[in-house]
Amino acid sequence: CTTGTLLAVAVPKDPTDPLYKDWAKPTYNPIMNNTQRDPSTAWKTEAGEWRLTTYDGRIYASMDFQHWYDSGVSQFPTGECPSFFPLPPMYNGLPAPSTLPTHV
Repeated sequence: CTTGTLLAVAVPKDPTDPLYKDWAKPTYNPIMNNTQRDPSTAWKTEAGEWRLTTYDGRIYASMDFQHWYDSGVSQFPTGECPSFFPLPPMYNGLPAPSTLPTHV
């Protein structure tokens, strides 16, 4: 790991535990090597692809949350623990959807 940063996941040992008290590290870790720090929380696109971004604005994607690939660079500047939130649907009187962002 040349950058000193790798990303790994943990899963609840007992998915039926409502408090998720105990966690396990799957054998497929790490999910990414040689990346940057401070990943966002992953989000799922309408197409079913998982995505996350790191401090340096790199976007990573996965269809199964185990095998990740570089998907490009975000248009946002670098930042600590970036987060993306969907905006509410369009309402009458607002500009056409193609002129507004869908996430902040």
